[in-house]
Amino acid sequence: VMPALGIRPVGHISTCFPRRNGCPRQGSVCPESRARLDLVFGSNAHHATAGLEDFSHVWLIFLFDGNGMNYTPRPSVCPPRLNGKTKGVFATRAPHRPCPIGLSLCKLDEVKGRSLLLSGVDLVDGTPILDIKPYIPCYDVPFANGPDGSEDRGAELCAKL
Repeated sequence: VMPALGIRPVGHISTCFPRRNGCPRQGSVCPESRARLDLVFGSNAHHATAGLEDFSHVWLIFLFDGNGMNYTPRPSVCPPRLNGKTKGVFATRAPHRPCPIGLSLCKLDEVKGRSLLLSGVDLVDGTPILDIKPYIPCYDVPFANGPDGSEDRGAELCAKL
């Protein structure tokens, strides 16, 4: 996909959304949506998923490949939720970005060898997945350890990981 950068997808996701129109903007809008990600990473992709079943959710880093190659990203965008107001592209989750990379939080329902079964998905069928990372609440939730980081609210959860 981006051979000059050495970036290659680890897989392409199979979802129930054949096109952008009808695909939810956030996975939490459609928690029952299902998907399957078959990894094509290396010759033993199932080794890459070892331990992933210990997590309830995963972050999927993906490529907005449906944007096409002939668009010019704009510094200001008009997202639907702002009712006509504009914001800087970096203050939004707009798909048309200078670097068309997205981040999606999905529920991990099951790990089957080289396949991940997911729900709460907001991706178009066939979207290239660049990487997968576990969701770790004590790290990924702002202020999980207090506003200044001095509390240890997530210690018990992190100790289980």
